[in-house]
Amino acid sequence: MIAIQRIRDNPRLKITWSVGLNDALIERSRSTEATKFLFNRNLGDIFVSIDTDILFEPQDFMYLVQDIIAGYDIVGGIYVTRNHEAPKIAIRMPEKTHVTLGEGSPVEATYLSSGFMAVHRKVFEKLATTLPLCRTGKTGDFYPFYMAFPVQNSDGSHEFLSEDWGMNYLARQQGFKCWADPRCRIGHLGLRSYWVNDVNVDDLADSYVSITEGRVDKTNIIQDLAAYWKLSIPEVWEKLKAVPADITTQEWNNKSPSARDDVLKFYSTNDSYLPALARFNLRPNYWERVRMLLSVSGNIADFGGGIGSLCCALTNYCREVNYIDLAGKPYDFAKFRFSRLPLDRKQKIKMHTSLENLQNLDYVISSDVLEHIHPDDLPVIVKQMYDALKPKGCAVVISDFGVSDRFPMHFSTEGDFAKLMQEVGFQEGPIRWIKP
Repeated sequence: MIAIQRIRDNPRLKITWSVGLNDALIERSRSTEATKFLFNRNLGDIFVSIDTDILFEPQDFMYLVQDIIAGYDIVGGIYVTRNHEAPKIAIRMPEKTHVTLGEGSPVEATYLSSGFMAVHRKVFEKLATTLPLCRTGKTGDFYPFYMAFPVQNSDGSHEFLSEDWGMNYLARQQGFKCWADPRCRIGHLGLRSYWVNDVNVDDLADSYVSITEGRVDKTNIIQDLAAYWKLSIPEVWEKLKAVPADITTQEWNNKSPSARDDVLKFYSTNDSYLPALARFNLRPNYWERVRMLLSVSGNIADFGGGIGSLCCALTNYCREVNYIDLAGKPYDFAKFRFSRLPLDRKQKIKMHTSLENLQNLDYVISSDVLEHIHPDDLPVIVKQMYDALKPKGCAVVISDFGVSDRFPMHFSTEGDFAKLMQEVGFQEGPIRWIKP
């Protein structure tokens, strides 16, 4: 919503904002909005559809608009499904298409998803000549631009297209082309935010994309580790490379902690947890996962701050940043990192081992933490979150609840967490929880 507000406030843009009908039939809702656009030439030449669970920046929106102005018929962003275990690309491109995320010109696509898609008026004008005008007593007349229907593939098999892919199919039948803009950095909000980098690269090998973002170190993790470990930067990289990517999974399976105290001990004393967190924070998609958390302001608390990367970044935006985590090796490294910040940013950070006694916070944020909390501790933490916030304050929680072979250390407490949040008085959810 912040991105939408910034777009609407841009004096250079003439934008008409329309919220889709509360219609259980998404085909009819999308088609009705597109038909209203078609019937009113005063609305301009570009129709942009954005789903409420899509994360984007104003510049991503502008990329689509600029593409349509440049002559592209239909353009969309590249994003993924909200599948917890294995997100999949939500668009389809011809086999062997090569895309570098974050740069380059639009590349041709077979099907785009309408969660973040722009269409030129001429596409609807042409399609309207081939479709019946449908009448309904509730929403008014509309052309069924967005329809789900089966199509036959070249090998004789059949596929059932969703309503947005159906629209793309009809447009391509009329000679229009669909394009994906790789510059757009689009997230899909579910239990957490899902990004293209979450997709297993092996799943993309035959049909999609090479990911070439390289190393991401926005908060100087490597330099801080070098000073903390008293190693050179190349030695730090070698040390991190020597730590298996699944080291936390291996050690959890070896120790099998189940009691509350054993779980706390695992995270506070495990020698490999510090480098494992560093590797996680250096992944290209880490800052995409937490991007929505960087929009907070005021007095905030980062619950489960780990090695302090998010807190370091938030000192650029927030009045006060409270780091919350267990005493242990990650905590000690975070303290060391904070001491190396410039004075004006260092003074903003306060360190704690719990939320207890904190009050009047604007935000409590938590990323990839609550799924690690023992069920016995969850009620206390939820109550502390509520008590720490001022009225109208917000808890923003991104978590992957649920045990799997890849994440045996996670607890399946999603339902318990949501119930507890509601019982203490939080409203909305499942990501943003408001204290009345």
